[in-house]
Amino acid sequence: MARRKQAPKDLTGIRQRGSTYQVRISGGIDPVTGRQLFLSGSADTEDHAIVLRDGLRRQVQEATAARTNVTMGYLLDEWLSGHQVEETTRATYRLLIDSFIRPALGDTPMSRLCRLGPRPFEQLYAELRVCRRRCHGRTFVEHRTPRSHACDERCAPHACKPLALSSVRSVTPCSAAP
Repeated sequence: MARRKQAPKDLTGIRQRGSTYQVRISGGIDPVTGRQLFLSGSADTEDHAIVLRDGLRRQVQEATAARTNVTMGYLLDEWLSGHQVEETTRATYRLLIDSFIRPALGDTPMSRLCRLGPRPFEQLYAELRVCRRRCHGRTFVEHRTPRSHACDERCAPHACKPLALSSVRSVTPCSAAP
């Protein structure tokens, strides 16, 4: 009895990279940046790569995949540029964004923040309630100016000071909503 020839596997969007398989499929156009959006992942075996690819395709088809790769910082800049407020209020928002939100979450893609839920924000607020510099217990000298200078009594070792609760509330995304 002759064996039937096995049908070739559909490996569209899958390529071997060393000992693993890379999966990369198109997720459409990013509505914010206008660039092509790709979903990707890797798997140890060809069969796992096919399952992963089919799962990514299903996410695109059901519109549950991330639709943008923009970062929190990018969206904050866009929001602030179009937000109708007085210049003093805009300056306060810019200070809060640049001092607290951008260093902690500015480079994080929004798709990742959505997956993580409120946890990164709660962690940021908890850190700010302990130390406004978010030092994590590190010891360092707080210089009076970023320029080169001769240190004196004004350049002292860092002592943790919490951010005022009203300022922590101002950092929350909902506080700035109209």
